[in-house]
Amino acid sequence: MFSDFSKMFNLWLQHYVATTMQTQQPYDRLVDSINYSLSTEGKRFRPYLAVSVAQLLGADTEKARSVALAVEFIHTYSLIHDDLPCMDNDDFRRGKATNHKVYGEALALLAGDGLLTEAFLVVLKDPHLTDSQKVQISTLLSDYSGLRGMVGGQVIDMEILEPVSPGLIEQMHLLKTGRLIQVAALGGALTASANEKDLKSIQIFSENLGLAFQIKDDLLDVETEKMDHKNFAKSFGQEQTLKKLNQLSEAAKLALEPIQSSSPSKNNLLQLIDFNLIRRH
Repeated sequence: MFSDFSKMFNLWLQHYVATTMQTQQPYDRLVDSINYSLSTEGKRFRPYLAVSVAQLLGADTEKARSVALAVEFIHTYSLIHDDLPCMDNDDFRRGKATNHKVYGEALALLAGDGLLTEAFLVVLKDPHLTDSQKVQISTLLSDYSGLRGMVGGQVIDMEILEPVSPGLIEQMHLLKTGRLIQVAALGGALTASANEKDLKSIQIFSENLGLAFQIKDDLLDVETEKMDHKNFAKSFGQEQTLKKLNQLSEAAKLALEPIQSSSPSKNNLLQLIDFNLIRRH
């Protein structure tokens, strides 16, 4: 379901790197490092979500482009930093050497920093967005990817000790993984100037989907034995975790019901929920 979108989105990335980042001479190796991590065979789950929500609420694809790029920039920066020796110390990411293994720790760190700041620039310079939309989306990106969102969740992940409660693991998942998925969905909604009722529906939908996404990861990690005490399935059992996953998925679907739209994107979002249930990686 992602193949056509991934091709289009990869062209967006290539164009942005070639026309915007490459003008930042003489920092060729920094741009190479950034492009190395952006050039992936990933599903582009978050950009797909941003564009699908925008289309659902009446915005065209082009209007959601900068939000899709910004979310992917932040996601990629987080992966580069997560892989560093001071964090998870990983040598491989999606089948290839991690950024710091190719470009060194210092440049990998700066590549992540560059992507984070570029995420705001791509939104603020978007001619398709109004000034109000730029402020709203930038505020959302800041809030949900920072201390009260993804970064805060990462800190919980680093410092959480045994024994753990379901509530604490859920909070960690909601912040560390879920918030960026929410940013994608809510950012897409803001590009369509969604009303308060539809924004609330998208917020509930994306919160449940974000948590379901990470809980599915926990179940997959159990199968591959890549787990620790912070894994929901390891701590509370696969049966309870699968039940939680199904409850969250159903809640995400129900949240979309009040949204009136003739766009096929509603079906795309329902398929996205089902895709998460059956994905193998």
